[in-house]
Amino acid sequence: MNAYRKSVLAPIERMIFDPSNNKHMLDFARFIKYNSWREGCRYYLEDPFVDIPTMIRSKIADYTLSKLVEKV
Repeated sequence: MNAYRKSVLAPIERMIFDPSNNKHMLDFARFIKYNSWREGCRYYLEDPFVDIPTMIRSKIADYTLSKLVEKV
């Protein structure tokens, strides 16, 4: 039989990290807790960042601060 497991051979669907998306936030929380992406990192690295965890932390900080600024 010439079958394969999609999870092994198929490329990971990449996306832009969205701090307002709870699934994205939980995915990053798992990365922080276990220091590993569950099935590989699925987020694009955006300019001017050089690594994805730093980019995500920056996006979370910007998002959180923007929500606080709205209340001032």
